[in-house]
Amino acid sequence: MTIQRNSPKSCGFTKIELLVVLLVCCILAELLFACLRSPRQVSSRLTCTVNLKQMGVAAQLFSQSYGGYPWAVSTNSGGTLEFGAMGEQTFRHLQVLSNDIYVTVVVVCPQDVRQRAPNWLSMANSNISYFIGIDSNPALPTSIVAGDRNITQMSGVVLESVLSAPPKWVKSVGLHGIKGNLLFSDGHVEKVSSAGLRKALLRTGIVTNHFSIP
Repeated sequence: MTIQRNSPKSCGFTKIELLVVLLVCCILAELLFACLRSPRQVSSRLTCTVNLKQMGVAAQLFSQSYGGYPWAVSTNSGGTLEFGAMGEQTFRHLQVLSNDIYVTVVVVCPQDVRQRAPNWLSMANSNISYFIGIDSNPALPTSIVAGDRNITQMSGVVLESVLSAPPKWVKSVGLHGIKGNLLFSDGHVEKVSSAGLRKALLRTGIVTNHFSIP
């Protein structure tokens, strides 16, 4: 009697099946990495917003005591008015707010490569992520008090922003790419695109805004 044996079937993957498996693994890995990245990015955005809000509170407290923001009050009276035209001295505007900001890390965006200053006395422009709107006024709620420094590629300058040729966010500077955060005199913070930046400048009612860039 002849016993017929069935040939064993191959249990291996075909090339197409292997490619499909690898593709699925790549997609799952990308989804996992995205999930891991997103909380950090969200946290950075929130921290940046909180930083600006704290700066806004400090500026308001100063205004209540001195009758204006530091950049509108003479150095003879405890302000920084005389440094207004000196972009390389942008840090001075924040040093005078140190009693209410407390820690230097507040003036550094988590997305920035710049490092916090060890203390307020040793602070320099290189320890700051935010520009100062030196035309901002407590009486003008839509005026821009501060914002992310990627509003320009330049550093240590006073940027003149006219409505006919408004600045645009510069991705190569870093921080938030082609968007940026703005702190307004009424205390709220907005993250806007370049188009939103132009609209924000229009809302200020100021023909030429001057931003002290660190």
